[in-house]
Amino acid sequence: GEVPSGDTLHVFVCHLPSRRGGALASARYRSYCCTRLREQVDSLMAQGGERTHCLLLGDFNGDPEEAPTSEALRSRPYTADMAVQDLPPESLLSLLHRKTKQEPPGSYCYQGVWSQLDQAHLTASLLQQRGRLHFVAGSAETICRPFFTTQLSGGGTPVPWRTYGGNFYRGGYSDHFPIRLLLEYE
Repeated sequence: GEVPSGDTLHVFVCHLPSRRGGALASARYRSYCCTRLREQVDSLMAQGGERTHCLLLGDFNGDPEEAPTSEALRSRPYTADMAVQDLPPESLLSLLHRKTKQEPPGSYCYQGVWSQLDQAHLTASLLQQRGRLHFVAGSAETICRPFFTTQLSGGGTPVPWRTYGGNFYRGGYSDHFPIRLLLEYE
């Protein structure tokens, strides 16, 4: 919809198919969803004007560098030194790809292995200052606050404090850490 700056922002909140049954076996379902998302982004950006933007966020049930995201969605990692002015405005950029010393090491931990299942992607138009609405560089993060976490026996990095563990209510926040990013307009 239209935001107060006069720009148009299309927001897609995603929950892609589960990895249950194996990440490889279920990848085709996530690829299908990412292909449909990419088609929608391309269509909206082609129909919209210079001040049209798209934001995709949610549980993609895979890391940003996996095929459904990198190939079907055609999203690539955003880096601060990227020449964004040279990109087509409809290019999708991943904001939460793995960083070398990122804390926490992902948004989800399964059997001790961290993944960044919760992702944020935006069109390059939000970085190009084409309108008055834009992404605040460096603001995308996975949020890890003490009240979101629990410590597993054996120590290590605190993990998300799950609401349920199997059929048992544990009272936690979620099995995923939340993500956030900032957009601002002038």
